[in-house]
Amino acid sequence: RRLTGPPKDQAGLAALAWLSVTSTLSRWLRTLGPDRLAALLARRPETLTEPVPRHLGELAGRLQGRFGVAEAFQSVPLPALQILETVHAYGCRTRAQLAELLGEDGLDDALAALADRALAWEYDGRLSVAGEVASGIGYPHRLGPGAAELLAQRTVSDLRGIAAQLDLPDPPMKKNLIAALAAFYGDADRIRALTGRAPAETREILDALAWHGPLLGAPATGYGGPAGSRHHGPEAWAVHHGLLVPDGWQQLVMPREVALALRGPDWRPPFDPWPPSPAARPVSAEAVAREAAAAAGALVDQVNALLAAGPIARLKAGGVGTREQRRLARLIGADEAGVRLAIELASTAGLLASTPDEVLPTEAYDQWAAAEPPERLPPLLVAWYRLTAAPWQDGAALARDPIGRLMPDLRLELIAAAAALPPDQGVADESYLTDAVRWRAPVLAGSFEEPGEFIGPLWTEAARLGLVAHGSLTPLGRALVALDADALGRAARSLLDSATETAIFQADLTAVVPGTPGAALARLLDSAADRESRGTASTWRFTAGSVRRALDTGQTATELLDALRTAASGGTLPQPLEYLLTDVARRHGQLRVRTVGCVLHAGDPAILAELLASRALAGLGLRELAPTVLSSAASRRDTLEALRSAGYAPVGEDSSGEPLVERVDRRRAAASPRQRAVRRMAAGDLADPAELAKALLDAPEPAESGAARAPGGQRHGTVTVVDFGQPAAPEATNTMAVIQARATALDEDEQRLLAHAIDSGGAVRIAYVDGDGRSTVRVIEEIELAGGAIEAWCRLREDERMFMLNRIEAVAPA
Repeated sequence: RRLTGPPKDQAGLAALAWLSVTSTLSRWLRTLGPDRLAALLARRPETLTEPVPRHLGELAGRLQGRFGVAEAFQSVPLPALQILETVHAYGCRTRAQLAELLGEDGLDDALAALADRALAWEYDGRLSVAGEVASGIGYPHRLGPGAAELLAQRTVSDLRGIAAQLDLPDPPMKKNLIAALAAFYGDADRIRALTGRAPAETREILDALAWHGPLLGAPATGYGGPAGSRHHGPEAWAVHHGLLVPDGWQQLVMPREVALALRGPDWRPPFDPWPPSPAARPVSAEAVAREAAAAAGALVDQVNALLAAGPIARLKAGGVGTREQRRLARLIGADEAGVRLAIELASTAGLLASTPDEVLPTEAYDQWAAAEPPERLPPLLVAWYRLTAAPWQDGAALARDPIGRLMPDLRLELIAAAAALPPDQGVADESYLTDAVRWRAPVLAGSFEEPGEFIGPLWTEAARLGLVAHGSLTPLGRALVALDADALGRAARSLLDSATETAIFQADLTAVVPGTPGAALARLLDSAADRESRGTASTWRFTAGSVRRALDTGQTATELLDALRTAASGGTLPQPLEYLLTDVARRHGQLRVRTVGCVLHAGDPAILAELLASRALAGLGLRELAPTVLSSAASRRDTLEALRSAGYAPVGEDSSGEPLVERVDRRRAAASPRQRAVRRMAAGDLADPAELAKALLDAPEPAESGAARAPGGQRHGTVTVVDFGQPAAPEATNTMAVIQARATALDEDEQRLLAHAIDSGGAVRIAYVDGDGRSTVRVIEEIELAGGAIEAWCRLREDERMFMLNRIEAVAPA
């Protein structure tokens, strides 16, 4: 490829720079080999979502996407961030330049951490940095822009005023005047001599900004008049001499050269290549596995009990309120924080979904509940990694959480920090975890005023899930931090036994199930007995009311006895239980309720006489129609409930006299696309990094055509690329044709992502410019084409929204 004609404007230069970086990245990717490329793909999961990149050029473009770069930037360790800041501040373009500033110790490891994320790479002796990284750095090492860049924004009158203060010549052209001033500020000795003549208060301001700057609020900043005439107080002298430069936004900025001069010749950029040393203590692998198994088993049991409990009440404002949480806490044997965690996990895993009035299990729950316990656990653990909520905080579950969006990354870094310890060592002091997260992900940690206040609760959550025990990462935690679905499944099978299909029935009318009961056994016991305890062993108690409940569903006494004998260890039931079942069955149905308004009839007149005399049933307005027939003023349903509350065991009849079988309706809610995506991740349903890496390395690199595209969605026709070879044919779908014609701010890979999301019903993240020119980031799903626009469900607004295709600036996997 070659460029025909030089760029004619700054936009063309930006496009050329972006094209150069992407082209260099594509060439560097080809040098990695299949194993290292596969590792990079695994670290950047947006490359593994459908549609996958078809060649290395397309992969390079996706790796340069603003969203993917921003997410990868969140996880860079401290020394890697310090390298990026140094490159940005000093313009380093070789490893040797970095080594001169930072030293050799740990430099290669930090550069490798950047290369593993495709944020910086070395090709042909030159260091390149992903184009979107600069926007995340801000002021590297608290240094402002260079003097030339800042002074270029000032008027000629301002520049001449500064030059006069510095006794510099006054060249006729602005660029020559800027060059003369920049040369002055580039001389550290002259800067120190100049600041030595400054008033004492001004020197204090300059010294503070040199180390903690580079910005100083300046409410008096305005336009018009010589520089410095609009400033009063100690900063005015510095503005007059160009040591502080107004930025036009009511702030003063210290040029980089001034700050470096004041820091002194011995100052070097900070570089901390080694993580903090952990305070560790020895732990027993057997104890860790035992505690992890107990916690993981309890989690599966509590989530299953929550989902089997039926509909969950939903607040009108959304979410599950504290009153409902307390009810569920008593039901599943957990505290309220445990209930919130179970609800959030089940929802994120796609097992639970909200309707306008309540929260219901989804169709996926039935498949999950029928699986063995080791198969039920991994979806919940993967959901924890993706959970955008902080369930330990008081409040409604499934409600929007302002800090929740940061929790997935913080969970990942916390578990990864614990993974740094060997399996036979545990964390002795939780403060190490905070220090480790700050080192591992300083950008992420900087999003919190005090990250330590979140580390403790997250560590407790991890223990509830069996990911950590005795301060050590368990096999489940090590598999999860590696995002290895197969290893996670193996670890779950090693810790959790298969479901138990038999129970131990005892003479005190209890049934005990060691381990996790199978779905069929749990349904049988829940139908005929009341569960009293959960955990490593579950206990049910049979009562007359619980047996009557089972008979009310249509089971006969014989069928129930046969089912319980089949489930009994040894095949026999204790005599007291058989007596209870037989006695309840004998009385069950003696009294019958028929719909009239309604009518009660029985073969034994004494029973009806007893009902007439009962004060508890006075509200039914019972009247004798015949010795064996009574009428009730209440409905059949209310009459049945009142009779059962009074200790009777009636059976309902329809108008023809046939017994009514009472069944609990099986109601299910539809899972959202995001929930389905988490389930796919739990099942490892992403492109295999090794296979994709091999395919990309084997694929020929197609030639590019058309105008180069710079970040931000702008195409610049001032840069023309001359291609050799056959261009790759775009995907031929009607959707793709519309997207290509209307979404002109997107490159071909982004167009493919959007078209695939429309055709497959998936979700994508977009950068969108509204009618007022404001740029926002949205995650949209359930997308439909509507001419030159798309209609989609917006997660941010929780409503249907319309987006014009020509205003979409960028697209990335959600």
